[in-house]
Amino acid sequence: MPRASSEFVIGSIRMPRVVALLIGMVAVISIVSAVLGRNGPVALGAWLYLWPPAVLQGQVWRLVTWPFLENDPIGLLFGCYMLFWVGRDLVDVWGSQRFLFRVLILALLAGGITTALALVWPGLGAQGLWPIVSGLIVMWGLSFRNRAINWFGLLSLTGVRLAQIAVGITVLYALFVGLKTFVPHFAAQGIAYLWMVPLSRWQGPRKPKKRSQPEGNGQVFSFADWHEEHNRTKKN
Repeated sequence: MPRASSEFVIGSIRMPRVVALLIGMVAVISIVSAVLGRNGPVALGAWLYLWPPAVLQGQVWRLVTWPFLENDPIGLLFGCYMLFWVGRDLVDVWGSQRFLFRVLILALLAGGITTALALVWPGLGAQGLWPIVSGLIVMWGLSFRNRAINWFGLLSLTGVRLAQIAVGITVLYALFVGLKTFVPHFAAQGIAYLWMVPLSRWQGPRKPKKRSQPEGNGQVFSFADWHEEHNRTKKN
């Protein structure tokens, strides 16, 4: 049986409760902000996104609330999906508390860097889940450097190559759209790299937590589970 205290189950999909909590917060806040901004008297999003002048005036909560405000429905769906996918494996490695701590610190530091740069580069700001997701993808890739991934049957990648591609896609978007929009993305990716490479030598190894196996034929969507199932299939 799955551990009710640590897993959230919906149909055949299982995920750590902390990942489900983050996905739920992003979805609810983003949808409510969009509806209120269009139809309501209160523009909730105006109080949550990262606006450096407001932060410098004392609205410091914006440093951690901005990733929960996604204004694009496709970005919301795929961002939550990627958070679910990499989040499962990272919770296994770090544990729920450390995972949540790192997500919040990633948001805080990326927001802080963006705010500091706004002092000399006016107009910077941030909102949306993708800067944090891109940082988590880098962390995932550097945690599972040699794991083989068959990306939708199109590309054969390793974890570290996936991290490099995440940064490369950000560079490509910045060239087309402009660097200013992607300062939070680069900040989150840089923090993720520093956390996982130079600072990792100060952290002791942590064994992944053992997960309960799903009942029946329920499918589990994670890089780790896919990798194990793929290897079993090849041997057979």
